[in-house]
Amino acid sequence: MFCTYCGKESSDYQKVCACCGAELAEERRTEFVTQSVWDTTQSTTPTVASAPGRRFLKVTCILLIIFGGIAAFSSLSSLAMIDTLLFWVGGEAMRGTLILSYSLGILSGLVALAMGILGVMWCAKREKAKVLLGIGIASIALLMLSYGISVSMETWQFWDMSWTLWLLPFDLALPILFIIGAVKNRVRD
Repeated sequence: MFCTYCGKESSDYQKVCACCGAELAEERRTEFVTQSVWDTTQSTTPTVASAPGRRFLKVTCILLIIFGGIAAFSSLSSLAMIDTLLFWVGGEAMRGTLILSYSLGILSGLVALAMGILGVMWCAKREKAKVLLGIGIASIALLMLSYGISVSMETWQFWDMSWTLWLLPFDLALPILFIIGAVKNRVRD
């Protein structure tokens, strides 16, 4: 039997499509149940319909947990060594900007950790997709703020800022994939 909403093939005994959650035609299920009384080789237990982007979102969230933890730890260790960093870059004038930049790095890492944990917990709950979408957008806004501060700090010091801009696509990749997974899980209106 094929779902009339998404076109995916479903077992004859299912009440809802496992892919999109749409209700399946009653006459095919009745016919199958009648046949399955004599056929004991097939299971009649219906499967639970899940969110379409569940696996995609779960893999993205596991990566967010790993890289979010690394980002938070590296920013925290840089903040702890701020006096050494100031010695190498030569000036107390940058102390406030460095503290703000590393603090935003810690916050970004913790937000990525939270996104990953919430995404793993809610990846099969289609009703949570809008919340996950909002968290993903807020994460990108925080990341862009952090990059804006880093770029302004480097421009002010006339450093080579190409390394910072080179990392931007990599830092944006997981939040964008997170948003794609949340959109795939969105509940049909």
